[in-house]
Amino acid sequence: MRLRKTTDGVYWEMSEAERRAAAERQEGRAPAPVRPAEVGSVDSKPVALAPDSDSWIERLSDGRFHIHPMVTQKLAESKRAMFSSRCGYLPDSLVHGFKALEGEFASLTYQEFGFAGSPGFFSGRTIRSDYRLFTPGDIQNPDTADTLLDALIKGFLRALPDHQPNVARYVNWMLSRHAGSVEAMPAHRDDVAWLAQMSIGRTADVRGGAVQLLTDNGVVVEESLLAQPFDGYIVRDEHYMHAVTAMSISGNGHRDVIVLRISDCIGDDE
Repeated sequence: MRLRKTTDGVYWEMSEAERRAAAERQEGRAPAPVRPAEVGSVDSKPVALAPDSDSWIERLSDGRFHIHPMVTQKLAESKRAMFSSRCGYLPDSLVHGFKALEGEFASLTYQEFGFAGSPGFFSGRTIRSDYRLFTPGDIQNPDTADTLLDALIKGFLRALPDHQPNVARYVNWMLSRHAGSVEAMPAHRDDVAWLAQMSIGRTADVRGGAVQLLTDNGVVVEESLLAQPFDGYIVRDEHYMHAVTAMSISGNGHRDVIVLRISDCIGDDE
């Protein structure tokens, strides 16, 4: 998929190959790359990456959103890290901004992909997309409750193993809500440098929807619901595909996430 910007707004467009694959699936001529998982009493494996204690928070004093250094280490070693909410730290000065961010998901709108055969996972959600260049000054500036979304994004950027204080990055971010049952999201890549996702909210009446990280031959190497706020993952897109199992959502249930598509570093001379 690629981001397109027109006079009518910003939207995501699938490639020709993705369109053909979607049409083949709709016509029953090709299976989805990842078979939709059955929704049962056990949804997925727990998130394995979590600190032994919260003592690391005591060393933080700059009022920013932080991701535990073990995430950076895991990314450097494995090019992927799926981590629990305990790896995220939101200072008191930003806490009330989180409530406002939760409220934004209720005002999201549907976005059509513009062609028949779009996988149900993509058409069954409301979203808002935006993007911008984060300069070295942006990334290092203090955070405020009025810019919580920026604070979260900058926390992800600082957690990357190739982050340097003098580099900039283009980031596209998407707020996404599912409020009804959908089929699985097929395994795919987004053709970016780093892909990241963070859970913002998930109600008790959502079943399934486990995020999967997969090798080129479809082997699931990590899987989790990312059920708690700040549960998340970061992955090097060229090394692993990602997918989401089918979701069953009843009543007023919903699943809210932030997705980040992050470019490689851009130096001062570029």
